[in-house]
Amino acid sequence: MEPKLRFKEFSGDWEEKKLGDIGFFKNGISKGKESFGKGYKFINLQDVFNTNYLKNKKYDLVELTEKELLENDLRKGDVIFVRSSVKPSGVGLTSVVLEDLIKTSFAGFLIRFREYTTILDLNYKRYCFYFPKFRKELLKKSSVSANTNINQDNLAKLKINIPLLPEQTKIADFLSTVDEKIQNQQDKITHLENIKKGFMQKIFSRKIRFKDANGNEFPEWEEKKLGDICKIIGGGTPDTKKTEYWNGDIQWFTPTEIGLKKYVYKSKRTITDKGLKNSSAKILPKGTILLSTRATIGQMSIASIDCSTNQGFQSLIV
Repeated sequence: MEPKLRFKEFSGDWEEKKLGDIGFFKNGISKGKESFGKGYKFINLQDVFNTNYLKNKKYDLVELTEKELLENDLRKGDVIFVRSSVKPSGVGLTSVVLEDLIKTSFAGFLIRFREYTTILDLNYKRYCFYFPKFRKELLKKSSVSANTNINQDNLAKLKINIPLLPEQTKIADFLSTVDEKIQNQQDKITHLENIKKGFMQKIFSRKIRFKDANGNEFPEWEEKKLGDICKIIGGGTPDTKKTEYWNGDIQWFTPTEIGLKKYVYKSKRTITDKGLKNSSAKILPKGTILLSTRATIGQMSIASIDCSTNQGFQSLIV
């Protein structure tokens, strides 16, 4: 964080320090499948992805020696960094340990950061590592192979801006209040989504029927096979090594671009007429239902322009 927006009662300058100057790092433990299911509590990747703080609760169990447990303990104030992630956006995400975790250790895809002395407010740590500038520098220092990775040495070089502890507390309190409001809105959205699902179940099972303007029920529904009312078209991918097949005027969708919006009109990548002719991709007319049959199966969007797709679709032309 940078001191561009300040609370009026604080005037002291913020310090900039490297993480390696205020604390030290420790990689977690890698264990085989046969070690899981009994033993001591074990923090995994998913436990960090889902929240920016950790408390005592039920976690996976793994067999550990007393030495392993002692060397990889988790204390109040520790910060857990994600060391390795399939998606670049996941690497370096953090969770702060808000209380001593009793007989709990952490996995090898995680790195523990522990301060030499208390410089950072406990709740301030929940937010300061998510500042865009910090995240940008972290990703710059990450390496990419099958996964995106960050190591202890590069984490230690990252710089963080540190206000006085009272201002850190004020910042954390403010952001926590915003988080609470966001959570309240998300709870309301989830409640409405559940209501919608309930009504859809009743509507499409015909337990709820609608009436026309004269108060009469509509005729009984017909049941038909998709193949009787739709033309079902697959997709394809032009040879990625041939540059003349790409960056043309034809929108070309992949499953990851489908389902977030009801209508789609612009794809991340495009293909040329030559790429279309030399692959199994086909032109789909405006109004086609793009139905994903790979990745997240069953995701749908409606094409608002003529387009094409890769082979992860069976698109419906009604």
